[in-house]
Amino acid sequence: MNNILIIGLGLIGGSIAKSLHTNDHELNIFAFDQNSSPISNAIGEGIIKEEINIFDNFNSIYENEIDLIIIATPGSVTQKILLHFKEIGLLNSDITITDTASSKSDILDDFNNVSNLVLSHPMSGSDKAGYEAANNELYENKKTIVLNPFSASDKHLQIVMNLWKFLGSTPYIMNPEDHDRAMAFASHLPHLISFSLVHSIMNQDNYNINNFAAGGLKEFLRIAGSDPEMWSDIFNSNQNNIIEALELFKDSLDEIKNKFSDKDELKELINKIKQYKQNSF
Repeated sequence: MNNILIIGLGLIGGSIAKSLHTNDHELNIFAFDQNSSPISNAIGEGIIKEEINIFDNFNSIYENEIDLIIIATPGSVTQKILLHFKEIGLLNSDITITDTASSKSDILDDFNNVSNLVLSHPMSGSDKAGYEAANNELYENKKTIVLNPFSASDKHLQIVMNLWKFLGSTPYIMNPEDHDRAMAFASHLPHLISFSLVHSIMNQDNYNINNFAAGGLKEFLRIAGSDPEMWSDIFNSNQNNIIEALELFKDSLDEIKNKFSDKDELKELINKIKQYKQNSF
């Protein structure tokens, strides 16, 4: 793993580039992004060597002897890039390919038995977006889910596992269906609730809520500042699992609401929830 191409230099891809460079200055890191600004910044900082345009000059991938390609884009864009790779013969090649998308549903429908494609989902992020928010410690002491739905070879699977370990993350193997179902609760539903709460505040006239919001509300709403492009993509891609999680959440809201009139039962339920939280998280 000496020559690495990162597609997408936002928060996730930029942090991968910075972490790789910090951990090994001898690595040759290349990148592609439709926005020229992060490319210029990364070259100026000495993080990446040069740009490789995967659409206009994909032969540069071979000319620079790329070992590993990391696609750090929203899931729908990742799908289009992989279809492009299929057309130009990069799938089932010797180059290891992985991604970072939060939902895998879109990707699964178009591919099977790809020997060099291993999917990834680093459980790291921020409510900030873009290369300027990237940092070289984003993956330190975090978890990364690694998926192998296309029966990639052990060689390519190990390269991807080692990549995340190199970045300071602990990789865990998971199948795509369990991954998307788990992410609906662990990540996607919390963001949906945060966006929805801001929307409900936005649609009523009591501006004192904004003026007197305490730390609890501000912390709860922090993730509502996350990237709209990425989260609209995630909600669309994993909508079936998110809707299922949302229905269960609505049932829980109704159960708690129905106990408002009985303080003892309400207290008992809240205590039960508190105990589960303390024992499980």
